[in-house]
Amino acid sequence: MGLELRIIVIGLLFFIISGASVAITVGVYNVKDYGAAGDGQTDNTKAFVAAWSVACAVQGKATIVIPEGAYLLGPTIFKGPCNGIMVMQVVEDLTDKELLHGLITNAKRHRIANPYPCFVMNAAIKSISSIDNMFFHIHIFGSRNITFDSIKISAPGDSPNTDGIHIANSANIQVSNSVIGTGDDCISIGPGCTNLTIFRVLCGPGHGISIGSLGKNAGEKDVIGLYVSKCNLTGTTNGLRIKTLQSSPSTLKASHFRFEQIIMNNVYNPIIIDQNYCPSANCPKRYTSLLLLQLHISS
Repeated sequence: MGLELRIIVIGLLFFIISGASVAITVGVYNVKDYGAAGDGQTDNTKAFVAAWSVACAVQGKATIVIPEGAYLLGPTIFKGPCNGIMVMQVVEDLTDKELLHGLITNAKRHRIANPYPCFVMNAAIKSISSIDNMFFHIHIFGSRNITFDSIKISAPGDSPNTDGIHIANSANIQVSNSVIGTGDDCISIGPGCTNLTIFRVLCGPGHGISIGSLGKNAGEKDVIGLYVSKCNLTGTTNGLRIKTLQSSPSTLKASHFRFEQIIMNNVYNPIIIDQNYCPSANCPKRYTSLLLLQLHISS
């Protein structure tokens, strides 16, 4: 298997995070000690949550070890806040060789009424693969200062709502050197985002890189600061898209967007600015209330 970890998901969602060592380890918790089996068949949801719960209570740094294998998980929420720094580390044959580098949080995680709570600060997520999720593969919400590097995401081109990476209400997020092919947006950006950077991303199949849809709910916040560079989109329905519901209940501003050195091959709609987006058969006929300012597209 080399340096590749196979996380197999059969008809279920999964959420996996991993980390590299940066401080003295206080406790090490092996998911197999809590009943996990990397056979690709056993449902390991309860085992992963149990290991997380014990580690979360540790003062200082706690490392959750995932031995090499194929782990089946259902929808999984790692609840906080925790008492220290949480690290998930995948190892091959229980050696010190790290297969996945990844998420190190400041442990101030909070539970909200959202199936994918994040609230992660100051994290680096690297070399994670996600295959055939039934919904968003990675959902970042309420987070700051996160870098994604060398992410691989794959889902059938006809699978609905399988966005690769969805970002909302977050700031200072960077996605780079990644390959994403899904049945929906490769990367989707929701309201309340500031200072996002996307570069060297290969997208396709899918719906391209999208801002929105915006304006669905009252009180949504502006999207300010997006830089997309050196990306390649192949065989996608859309290329670069900004979409706002035509029945927006509040005024939104989308500003300071820059797209540079984008290559598109066999893209049906290369650039779309849709201020009358309607995802259903019946939408109220109102004017959009989106203010789009300082949009720059070059090369």
